[in-house]
Amino acid sequence: FVANAMVIFGPTLGGIVLAKTGWRPVMWICFAACVITAFVVMFMVKKDNGPKKSLKGFDFGGAIFVLVFFSMFLCVPTFGQNNGWGNPVTLVCMAVAVISLVVLVLIEKKHQSPILSGQVIFRKNFILPVIIMFLSQGLLQSCMTNIITFAIITTGDRTLSGIATSIMYVGMALGGIVLGPMADKKEPKFVATIALVFVAIGAAMQM
Repeated sequence: FVANAMVIFGPTLGGIVLAKTGWRPVMWICFAACVITAFVVMFMVKKDNGPKKSLKGFDFGGAIFVLVFFSMFLCVPTFGQNNGWGNPVTLVCMAVAVISLVVLVLIEKKHQSPILSGQVIFRKNFILPVIIMFLSQGLLQSCMTNIITFAIITTGDRTLSGIATSIMYVGMALGGIVLGPMADKKEPKFVATIALVFVAIGAAMQM
């Protein structure tokens, strides 16, 4: 409930702050909120006294390059759409994504316990959920970008764009409430299909 509430009201509050101040104060406010939250979690979450596993043999190199690759890979569509596909920033993201992917493959081939094991990745049970995730998240980000851009271009009101984004998150929260119990009772394929259908309907409504 708390997570859904923060996701819903966050864009509206952010839009108000953005309209009154600018982008930089919003970033600093987010940074301060993260620091405060980290301290609250450190003092409120109880220490886990359960058995601990050693990090010996952990694939640190793979973990780092997984983070770099996916970060750059996911930035490419956004930067390409907003700044242009030939923009230096977009091209740098593409180059870093390709290089980090090559390095990641080389590291994973040599490591005894790779994070991205080929035996796991190329199974249908792994590939299909990843494809569904990329499709749903891609459509979601497209919807969000279009909502924000449309509100700002047509009205010039950044607060309104925040409110519009909050309304979208209300739909996401309701979707989680509806699909959550369904996931425990129905087949994963059925739940994933329903989720994709609703995301596609939302994208079609904007078109």
